[in-house]
Amino acid sequence: RIVLLVVDEAHRALKKYAYCSVIKHVGFRHAHFRVLALSATPGADVAGVQDVVDNLRIAHVEVRTEEDPDVAPHTHARLVERVVCEEGATLRAGLDALQKVANPFLNRLKAGQCLHTSDLAQLRSYTLLKAQVHGGLFLDKHVGHKLCMAAEALRQYGVQGCVEKLQQIARAPRDAEAKREKGEPVPAGDQALCRLAASPSFRQLLESPKTT
Repeated sequence: RIVLLVVDEAHRALKKYAYCSVIKHVGFRHAHFRVLALSATPGADVAGVQDVVDNLRIAHVEVRTEEDPDVAPHTHARLVERVVCEEGATLRAGLDALQKVANPFLNRLKAGQCLHTSDLAQLRSYTLLKAQVHGGLFLDKHVGHKLCMAAEALRQYGVQGCVEKLQQIARAPRDAEAKREKGEPVPAGDQALCRLAASPSFRQLLESPKTT
């Protein structure tokens, strides 16, 4: 019987990392067990930390800093200089354009209490992937996830990475037509992407010089 799991380097508990699979499989066999998760670098932003909290089923969080009495005796003096690089104009313009297209979907998910925010700057695609939705909000989740992936690609890989994600969405109508020709059904999520790809706002986004 497992009553406690101790997870070191807990910040690795993202996406398909082994920690996530272990927690899931233990949960299948044991209704009640505890998790002690430890990390010196829990995440760079709130969204990243929230993903770890959700994946490890954490219910209570405690934070210690170098100044805390129980930590200070075990640390050494060091000089830390933090340099924050500002987002360039092209990146900001691209994120703003993506946000306008994503707003209808993300706002409905937030209103349905499926997301804590509708701001692409604070969301991660995995957060959307794991979001518990109900009713017709599944389609909003599917589309929002694709647009969030484009925003992540823009931040991590630049304009070209974002364009590649958008072009995948733009190909949705062609892919759907290919399925129909083969007599295969087109899933509701793919149909939602087709509607997005045909919308004026998405076409304007894809053709915008700021994102291409």
